Amino acid sequence: MTWRGRIALGWLLVTLGAAVALSGAPGVSQEEARTLAIGRQAAGHLTRAPGDPGAALRGLAALSGETRRPLLAEAFHGFLAEGGERLGLGPLRGARLGAVLVLALLAALLALAGFDLAGASGALLAPALLLLSPRLLALGLSATPDLLAALLWLMALGAVLRSLDEPTRVGRTRAGIGAGLLVGAAAAARPDLWTDLLHRVFPDLLVAHVGGPLPLPPLLLAAAALPAPLTLLLALGLAHAAIRLARALRTGDGRAVRTEGLLLLASGLPLVMAAAGLAPHRPGLAPVIHALPVLALLGARALTALSRVAWPARRRALTAALGVVTLYPGLRAAVGTFPHGASAWGEAVGGAPGAAALGWPRQDGGEAASAILPALQIHAVPGARVLWLGVDAEAVARYRRAGLLRADLGDAPDGAGADLAVVARTSGSR
Repeated sequence: MTWRGRIALGWLLVTLGAAVALSGAPGVSQEEARTLAIGRQAAGHLTRAPGDPGAALRGLAALSGETRRPLLAEAFHGFLAEGGERLGLGPLRGARLGAVLVLALLAALLALAGFDLAGASGALLAPALLLLSPRLLALGLSATPDLLAALLWLMALGAVLRSLDEPTRVGRTRAGIGAGLLVGAAAAARPDLWTDLLHRVFPDLLVAHVGGPLPLPPLLLAAAALPAPLTLLLALGLAHAAIRLARALRTGDGRAVRTEGLLLLASGLPLVMAAAGLAPHRPGLAPVIHALPVLALLGARALTALSRVAWPARRRALTAALGVVTLYPGLRAAVGTFPHGASAWGEAVGGAPGAAALGWPRQDGGEAASAILPALQIHAVPGARVLWLGVDAEAVARYRRAGLLRADLGDAPDGAGADLAVVARTSGSR
């Protein structure tokens, strides 16, 4: 096995093991709860497909029409969640089996692509740049469509780039068809990322789902959600790719023009949509999730290029040192905020306390409510009825099945019948 394959396999196994170990700790956000609830219904239809494929397809079509979703991500996570629980992984860790597999595959694919772009240093750095920050790690441990869409987007980019090396027209056509299918799958995994753009073109056919108002445009909020050194490196990667494209245009290197142009398009299109307000108005990284794996590749390549120019004789040592400087703040924040990394903010706004002081969202859709469960276990009187505000019923059911809620604690339908209330507050200044 080549070093390229060894590094990718190493990232695959390390990410898989770490993600399985960590995936039972984070709370269940509202989006994850919806994905799992719909996915459970989709999985039920899929399991009937071998015996009655027609009924399974009709059931999936009806569910898709009812939920107004293509069901790609929901069916993927729902089917693997059923398998994860049957394997004995539990209601939380088992529900995230699909997320764990996506995270491991994404790390391996980034290692392979990083090696092609920047050698062994790029293969080691690119997955670390994506994974070692609180928000990105939280996305990777959550059964939501985000990273599945990002993985499919990166695979589509790889298919297009491979088509440039195909010597025959037939090979290029096949690669192009494969890339088109992967782009379509990425759009189906997170259709809300494209809904508002299409709504502007077809206002009578599509309804936009862009969320509520935000304190800043989605692109700036996404930048504020990342550790500052990582944000700077990703911006440097974009600038480096633009410089390489300009140089290729000047020298007439057609293949380099196509390669750099595709890299900039794959990373820049989601950023432009977020900057223009065409992405969903959601805090955090979801509006730019497609761009982040490609930006990690560009950042890793820019870092190795900087080391090669700054100190050619010690470029590997300098790359390692710069990598540690870039990654350490994110790693420290990921460890310090775990398992509530979805609520983390970067140093630019003073972390989570600074974001709360500004009235920015404090958590990602109710997932932080899991922090109060131990106190509820200890202090709630026997038979108490709990009103859950901002916490999805699917999340409460999974907490109960996982043993994080006492069996005698019931759910109250409203405040009149509640003995206790758990309120997941998402915003508001301190």
